[in-house]
Amino acid sequence: MIELTMQVSEFDYTETLDTFLPDIIRILSEGEDVNPLIRKAVGATPELSKKIVKGILAAMTAKQKESLTVKFLNVYAEKLVGQVNDVAKKNGIVITLDNAKASIK
Repeated sequence: MIELTMQVSEFDYTETLDTFLPDIIRILSEGEDVNPLIRKAVGATPELSKKIVKGILAAMTAKQKESLTVKFLNVYAEKLVGQVNDVAKKNGIVITLDNAKASIK
């Protein structure tokens, strides 16, 4: 087995917020290390939740954003692996990636 390591240097939540808002809200509302007031606030109406999440993201430290990004990427790990396999195949690279797991190094 060969391990392929990739690094994420930036993840722009403002660009993906509309698409992935339900997942981000779920991650924020279920996290053990999330303030109980934040957990409750992100369960409001969709528009209010979006505003609250934008505010939360703006106030987060880089370390907090990294932790959230790791959780987010792990939610989508299977989909990301499938897309990487598709791109590799289209470019003549005959490999099969089996899984992905994000972590902070």
